[in-house]
Amino acid sequence: MRFIGCKEKLLDFIGDFVRQKDIKFKTFCDLFAGTGSVAKYFKRLGYKIISNDLLYFSYVLQKVYTEQNQYPKFIELIKYLGIDTFNEGLFISENQDAKSVINYLNNIEGIEDFIYNNYSPEGTQNQPNVRKYFTGSNAKKIDAIREKIEEWKGKGLLNEQEYFFLLCSLIESVPFVSNISGTYAAFLKEWDKRAFKTLTLETPEIIKSNEINEVFNINGLSLLDQIEEIDVLYLDPPYNERQYTPNYHILETIAKWDKPYIKGVTGMRPYEEQKSEFCNSMTGLKALEEIIKKNNFKHLILSYNDEGIIPEKEILGLFNKYGKVELVELDYQRYKSNSNGERKEKVKERMYYFVPLDQKKGTKELIRLTSTEIRKNENFLPLSSNNKTINDNLFPSDNLIIPNKSKTSIENKLNDLSGPEWLYFLNSVEVTHYPTNGSDGFAHYLRKKHPSPKPPQLMKKFIDFFTKENQNVLDPFMGVGGTLIACSLSNRNGIGIDLSSEYINIYRLVCKELGIKEQISIVGNSLQIDELLEKDTVVDFILTDPPYGEMLSKKRTGQRKKKTGEAVATPFTDYEVDLGNMDRDCFLESLKDVIQKSMKYLKPKGYIAIFVKDLQPKNRDHNMLHCLVTNKLLEIPNLSFRGYKIWYDATQKLYPFGYPHAFVANQFHQFILIFRKEK
Repeated sequence: MRFIGCKEKLLDFIGDFVRQKDIKFKTFCDLFAGTGSVAKYFKRLGYKIISNDLLYFSYVLQKVYTEQNQYPKFIELIKYLGIDTFNEGLFISENQDAKSVINYLNNIEGIEDFIYNNYSPEGTQNQPNVRKYFTGSNAKKIDAIREKIEEWKGKGLLNEQEYFFLLCSLIESVPFVSNISGTYAAFLKEWDKRAFKTLTLETPEIIKSNEINEVFNINGLSLLDQIEEIDVLYLDPPYNERQYTPNYHILETIAKWDKPYIKGVTGMRPYEEQKSEFCNSMTGLKALEEIIKKNNFKHLILSYNDEGIIPEKEILGLFNKYGKVELVELDYQRYKSNSNGERKEKVKERMYYFVPLDQKKGTKELIRLTSTEIRKNENFLPLSSNNKTINDNLFPSDNLIIPNKSKTSIENKLNDLSGPEWLYFLNSVEVTHYPTNGSDGFAHYLRKKHPSPKPPQLMKKFIDFFTKENQNVLDPFMGVGGTLIACSLSNRNGIGIDLSSEYINIYRLVCKELGIKEQISIVGNSLQIDELLEKDTVVDFILTDPPYGEMLSKKRTGQRKKKTGEAVATPFTDYEVDLGNMDRDCFLESLKDVIQKSMKYLKPKGYIAIFVKDLQPKNRDHNMLHCLVTNKLLEIPNLSFRGYKIWYDATQKLYPFGYPHAFVANQFHQFILIFRKEK
């Protein structure tokens, strides 16, 4: 793929540079991955890769070339389409299933949709701006393939790996039939001969690796806050003032398929949220300094050429301020896009190699914040109504020092988190976009048999904050084991109890599927927990999501009934002793009983986190279940309420409840109530 600043021709230079410096490393992080050529190069060499880019189409490419280590099988899709891969004459190979699906997409009929209607001359002939990015036939083909991929995803025929694999194939094929000089910032007035080729998808190559590689689609500075330690941090930021999104806006639209509002001669999509700080010399230099201050890398390599908007002396001065820097240069030819097509021009590629001083000293850089500065941080919210804030309770000193690396204070008896990680968790709202397909779904296709399975990634965040490694976690309502899976991911010991042997068997099957440690799971009634646990059992944290009967044990009425035509209840179990089958008063008393009995096994100062979701108000009943649960549990001696976090699952769809007559809210959030055993 033609891409501004692509390092395809410089890979050997970069690789030789790393070898000459004899850099010893295991983890390579590419913060501005683009087409992923550098990440792919080091993945082939066997390193663990972390790659990132603000552009979503780049993220799609990385989800395949960086993250995937084997070809997808498309089992459900091939069964649905009735494709006989053997009869198609394909050689027996590891990618034959993928090839058969790609071949199917290459042969579907085109349709007139967003690309045809906005970026072909036929589709825009009656619009103020006639656009010539694609021929009408190729535009229809893009539309048809993109719609088909989305259709298959909507029907549950594609897992996450398969979905991104097909998107990657489409995105990589589009530039070969685009009527452009190199980017999508403009189309050519006259047709380029490549535009008359027929759009043909190819099978992406999967680079095998034994490492679990990670990819991200966020601002690079934000990513560095999430990564504990990097051996080699590679930076290849934009060199000039032209933002990347306008140059690749059509690929971005095809990747997202959000069919945005577009404007202007080129049909540009909005890109305010995707602007890079490096497209301005002042903000770029400031951003580079912020990266250095993160100080969670051992070696930093910056690729930057002699046409870059940040002067060489400014870069060298910044690096010398914080450590030792070396500079090497290479002359090479690269294309430059203009209205007359491509032309060769010689530039100097500069490679800055930086080692921070504190790496040599073995010390950690510190960020010094005053309590006033911390109170301005949006992550801090009031803890109680007595005008005391989290800041006052946790950080009474007016000169707070927070380590800028993954370093746990020796005074931290609660968890193994660093200062920044601790701060991040204190945000009162947890917004997630967890997928249900692929490896990130943690076998959701099995766990979804439970009416309300919790994402292991979310449970892991709470376990990481409220426990240390190798400590014990109890879930008295384990369901299909979201808490226990998180314990395995965090190297904690989990104990789970549930009435349903079916759910526990699903959990055990998930463990085998994921290849993770199976924790202790007990079939039984938590109201009788004293008969289920050994008397000398001690746990450090209780994390649970009780079965709320008023949500699932009653017949459905609103949107679910309209959508499925079914109004049947979906209770957790049919047992009378299941809290999910009790009326409200019995439920609250039974929940109190379970928590009070569970506290016998909880260490002093140990925390309890309970998931609660409110109901819609009805008549004069506010139905704020989190308030009712809090008040009921505060009847337990020796238990204090410490606050709550709100979990917002952003993957849920909005529905027009009440339209057009009355306000009825979409309740996508849940409360996680935090309690503590005081003695």
